[in-house]
Amino acid sequence: MRPRHVTALMTLYETATRTHARTVAFLTVLSLACFLSGFFNLPPVDRDEARFAQATKQMVETGDYIDIRIQDEVRYKKPAGIYWLQAAAVAASGQGADAPIWVYRIPSLLGALAIVLLTYWAGIPLVGRQAAVLAGVMMAAMLLLGVEARLAKTDAVLGAAIVAAMGVLARLHMQPGTRHPAWLAAVFWVSGGLGILVKGPIWAMVVGLAAVAQSLLGRSPKWLSPLRAHWGVPLLLAFVLPWFVAIMVLSDGAFLKLSLGEDALGKVASGQESHGAPPGTYLGAFMVTAWPMVVPLLLALGWIWRERRRREIVFLLAWIVPSWIVFELVATKLPHYVLPLYPAIALLAAQAMCEDALAKGRWWTKLLGALGVAAIVYGPPIALALLFAMEGTVSVPGIAAWLLALPLGLLAIRAGWRDRLKDAMVLAAFAAPLFYFAIYEASLARISAAQVSPRIAHAISTGAGCSPVSVMGTNAYREASLVFLVGTDLAWGDAGAAASFLAEPGCRAVVIASDDVQAFTQAAEVAGVTVRELDHIDGFNVGNGRFASVTLFSRVKP
Repeated sequence: MRPRHVTALMTLYETATRTHARTVAFLTVLSLACFLSGFFNLPPVDRDEARFAQATKQMVETGDYIDIRIQDEVRYKKPAGIYWLQAAAVAASGQGADAPIWVYRIPSLLGALAIVLLTYWAGIPLVGRQAAVLAGVMMAAMLLLGVEARLAKTDAVLGAAIVAAMGVLARLHMQPGTRHPAWLAAVFWVSGGLGILVKGPIWAMVVGLAAVAQSLLGRSPKWLSPLRAHWGVPLLLAFVLPWFVAIMVLSDGAFLKLSLGEDALGKVASGQESHGAPPGTYLGAFMVTAWPMVVPLLLALGWIWRERRRREIVFLLAWIVPSWIVFELVATKLPHYVLPLYPAIALLAAQAMCEDALAKGRWWTKLLGALGVAAIVYGPPIALALLFAMEGTVSVPGIAAWLLALPLGLLAIRAGWRDRLKDAMVLAAFAAPLFYFAIYEASLARISAAQVSPRIAHAISTGAGCSPVSVMGTNAYREASLVFLVGTDLAWGDAGAAASFLAEPGCRAVVIASDDVQAFTQAAEVAGVTVRELDHIDGFNVGNGRFASVTLFSRVKP
């Protein structure tokens, strides 16, 4: 029997998800409660987020929404879609290009929320409402999706576009021969336009491989005819071609060379930016990034194999397997690449739980069930201990959030031990907002040692004694986050160039990496410039995973 408290919480869950409207409201509230912790206070994260945000910032500053640049360098790795969405968020905020980083994150937040809701929508024709709700709940609490919701990048928006398209295909697959409404086809092609404008060919790869695999298994592509390609393809092209033509003309063809040749194909052949890894890496990463649905999926593997010919299982496997194989074979690997496949995995796990088909009744199933949700208990103390180790600070709000989550965590562990994985997943979801608050808001956002660029920007604005300040940094600490925070006109150079820069008239400051300080002071002496130290900053550079040390100087006025 369930404990009384668990029965009450499960009754609350069932009441909150009894109708479509209630379910949408519940999933929205749960998602935002999980995603918003740290959303406003985490600094710009190097390097991808800061690069995307800075490129958008320059679009807003210049009014040029075709070309993509970071300072004077072109950024022709991804199409303009995500920058337009971020620029729209900046415009809506009314704060202009100097809007804080959280404004640039709004499209990712909305994309992550859309993934949760679209998982529910896509799952209804496949696994029914009960399992679709449970899959949406697991996606809302999922570690990887929460990370992407807090980063001003492409992946949450791309994931939403892919899940929307797969929701359309799910309805075509489960209801063959039905006259489907035209709006479904429009959703498919519009999602394709959005996905391609955000991240190029990835939408077409994931959706296309799933459609091809299903067509081969069904020995016919006729099930795709309700997509109305005769007007759908022109609609998609109307979305994507104008910008592609404009950027090809503007860049004299360089965009295609850099985005497809060096970025997309380069990732296939070699691990870019030290992100190479062998096949099988994503399976290992799944064990962490897909929390809390990892254990239900593992315990459902036997059921999936036995039921592999069921119509909905065939579709979900076609969604997952072909693209997963491609991602494993590509040399460059990052955990978020497989995010668009996680909703299908969540639907499989949820269906197995709702059918009471998980492996159970043995010591190892009980142990896995308990360990699968134990992070609620041990996760926050790890983050709080990290904060104390790096800052010597005790986070009272973090401890309070953990203590509030602890009873739910213990109940979830008990439910997992007793092979009641559905109860454990719902309890973990109820605990997730407190869990993430303790980690992100109360711990990680307070670790100043990992906020090197914000500390530099603050030291310059408060210590220079004049304004506006022109700034140069040495190349040893060349991070997009510093450009975003200090200003697009931030200059870069070696120690000698920094000394010459400081010798020029005007309000000026320089950011000198520790390895360059001696050369800088010698160059400043030769140039006849008397300098004063504004601040010295030590910290951890998240961009390259190394410790950073910089000293800030300004000129002593004669």
